[in-house]
Amino acid sequence: MNSYLKFTNLKNALEEEFMQLHAISQFEMKLLEVISVRASINQPLKITDVMGSRQLGSPCTIHRSLWSIRENGLAKAFHLGSDRRTKYLCVSDIVYTYYSHLGAALIEAVTDDS
Repeated sequence: MNSYLKFTNLKNALEEEFMQLHAISQFEMKLLEVISVRASINQPLKITDVMGSRQLGSPCTIHRSLWSIRENGLAKAFHLGSDRRTKYLCVSDIVYTYYSHLGAALIEAVTDDS
C-alpha cells in the first residue's frame, strides 16, 4: 500500500481513538494542532488571538472548545513574564504523547512500504 495512504489510515484510527477517549470534537483536534504548531516554533498563541480568529470559527465556538480542551487536561493557559493579564496557550503532555504515536505511525508507514 502507498506509504501516504497507510499513514492516513493509521492517523485516522489514532485520531478517532484520541477523540473518543477525551470526548472532543474534530474542531477541538484542529485547535490543539494550531496551538501545538505555534508553540513548536516558540510563538505561543494568546487566548485573545485565538478568540479573535475568524478563520477558526465564531468566538462562541472557540470559547466553548477552549473550555473543553482545558477541562479535559489537553491544553493549559500560562503567563509570560510579569504581565499576568495576558494568557498564552500550550498543549499538555497528553497531546505530545499523541503526537509521538502519530510520529511512530508515520515511521511505520514509510518503513513498511520499502
